[in-house]
Amino acid sequence: MDDLRTKFPRALQVVEGVLQSRLTNFFETVDDLSDLLDAANEREDGAVDI
Repeated sequence: MDDLRTKFPRALQVVEGVLQSRLTNFFETVDDLSDLLDAANEREDGAVDI
């Protein structure tokens, strides 16, 4: 049981770190893609489609 008490918190830290890095990178990528789509959808003459 003592071994589990020392290993479990460390395992949770690893899982939290992996989730954080995956989600952070995912949302940064989504933001970058959104910016790219906005730029691609802009009209060259500055007009706005409704």
